[in-house]
Amino acid sequence: MGFYFAAFLVQASVDAFTIPCVSGIIGKRRSEFMLHGLFGESMAHEKKLYELSVSTTPNPVVLDVGANVGEFTERVVLPNTPATSVFLFEPLSSVRRTLERRLSRMRRRYPNANLKVLPYAASDGDQKSLPIYAPFNARLHKFKGASLGNMPGTSFKNSRIRQVIVDRITSIKLDNWLHEQNINFVHFAKLDCEGYDLRAMVGMGSVLKAGAVGALYFEYDISYKRTKKGDSLQRAVHYLSSFGYNSYLVGIKMLLPLTGECWEEGMEIWSTSNVLAIRRDSLQERRVVDGYNSFYG
Repeated sequence: MGFYFAAFLVQASVDAFTIPCVSGIIGKRRSEFMLHGLFGESMAHEKKLYELSVSTTPNPVVLDVGANVGEFTERVVLPNTPATSVFLFEPLSSVRRTLERRLSRMRRRYPNANLKVLPYAASDGDQKSLPIYAPFNARLHKFKGASLGNMPGTSFKNSRIRQVIVDRITSIKLDNWLHEQNINFVHFAKLDCEGYDLRAMVGMGSVLKAGAVGALYFEYDISYKRTKKGDSLQRAVHYLSSFGYNSYLVGIKMLLPLTGECWEEGMEIWSTSNVLAIRRDSLQERRVVDGYNSFYG
């Protein structure tokens, strides 16, 4: 318990910081909160969020879960914090090969960074040899892989089309892994688990409960429905709130509050969007929300 208690003190609360709810904005400006056309090639909004989230930490610890080929680490994390420690989780072997090649370039450019690739998916349990499927005709060309859940590789068995197993992956609970690695505090965690983001959060429940994650940034889209566990954005927001985190839907011009009385049914939009969760009433929350909204608003 002492391991996480010390981390909790780092995120000590400040005077109550309240963001007013914004009613009906999704219905009027829905497209502003969708990922497509929002970040673009430069990832400018993601860079600003990360910069504000870790601005007081010169050497942060970052989890890039669902790293794919390392774009988030290369374009967002390292330019802002070149001496950071980044743990990149990518379960697909074909994607990891490309990631390792790109990491060689990153290490040359950022020699003070500690970059490590882990061959795991994050979930709510430790499992080995989980199959990844692809359409049968994927065998006709060289399988290069994709993010978990995207074609040609997907973790979802589709009975309507003929599929083959193209890879097998291992899933882990981040709680266990962080404890084994003796990592006391995660300053920024990015999750891109192709619908299993809430499962990954459940697998790091002890860390979240202790307040040992500064900011959690995750992608949300219709693939949440595929888990068949009733996962939804509302459930993710409520889960994070139970551990003292406020969630915000990331828009072009503002961070839209989702927690508590701010939640509206229309916020359950089945289109790719990004959500940022920050420890409630922390100095970090005030800095990130005020900084983002004043910069883009």
